[in-house]
Amino acid sequence: MKMWTIAFQYNALTFIDASNARGDEDMDDENLTACFAMLTRGNSFRVVCRQGMRRVVRHCINNFIVVRAAGGVVTEPQGKKLLIFRNQHWDLAKGGVEEGESLCQAAMREVMEETGMHDLVLGDLLTKTYHIYNLYGGWHLKQTSWFSMEVPSAYPIVTQKEEGIVRGEWVSPEVFQERLKHSYATMRMVAERV
Repeated sequence: MKMWTIAFQYNALTFIDASNARGDEDMDDENLTACFAMLTRGNSFRVVCRQGMRRVVRHCINNFIVVRAAGGVVTEPQGKKLLIFRNQHWDLAKGGVEEGESLCQAAMREVMEETGMHDLVLGDLLTKTYHIYNLYGGWHLKQTSWFSMEVPSAYPIVTQKEEGIVRGEWVSPEVFQERLKHSYATMRMVAERV
């Protein structure tokens, strides 16, 4: 792994393998706890991993509850993409992987549950995003696997209100990019891949 970005809300912490460093990074990985503390205080920055990326991975496994999730970027035949509005932000359908479920199965199930979509055709893995959050007094590191998905028609969107989703829209690729550019850091990362 040459680079690993972990987000917290709107900011991102990017770890860069020392062999790929350009010299304009903000700090090095001497104190990983301090790096994550800076991220949670609202800073985006780049860190050179002089002691190796494996050390960062071990730190995360030892200090965070690791959660796996999956979701999808759904496209209809005219090229419009599905967005949901959840907790005052534009978002994409996603959710936790249940026991015994593959990433693909979780992505399909979550998109269907949160948007009411059916006849989904699963495509390729687009990217994986990582973000941290504090829930019930414990810090979590969520890895979300994002898949491309297609539907044969722009079906009406039936949002899952109990998940905080108040509406959904089919939008042009330009609107998709613009809305996610102003959302959480992980949404910006997915939009860049799309």
